[in-house]
Amino acid sequence: MQPGTQAPQGFQWDPTPAPSNDTAAPLLYGAAQQIPQGSVQPMMGMGSDMRGEQSTQATAALVLSLISLVGGLLFFLPFILAPVSLILANRSLNVTKMHPGHSEHGVARAAQIISAIVTTLLLIGVLIFGLFIALLMTSGF
Repeated sequence: MQPGTQAPQGFQWDPTPAPSNDTAAPLLYGAAQQIPQGSVQPMMGMGSDMRGEQSTQATAALVLSLISLVGGLLFFLPFILAPVSLILANRSLNVTKMHPGHSEHGVARAAQIISAIVTTLLLIGVLIFGLFIALLMTSGF
């Protein structure tokens, strides 16, 4: 940069620290500065992804809900996965609601809806099975 010309506004080539009245600890050029609390972003790998979003288990909840839906219609045992998927989806939705625009919000919502439907079908099936058993017991069979 040539003498007499200024850098574009909002950009400083070599920022110099502001003068301080504190003589006890002089601030040297290039010395570490205190960072205000709350201004530090979480490190990658500590519950966040490359975009800085907190990671969720929305995809796992969706996979479990789909397995419980498809497998539950063919066999009864995968229906048991639906309540687990519902819990995971609700936890993921709590995280995504705290961060507006979170990329996994739709996945978590879909997992929640599918899991709620399959869990309701599971409860209805257990209720009907219980009533059937009770009817057989009272008929003396």
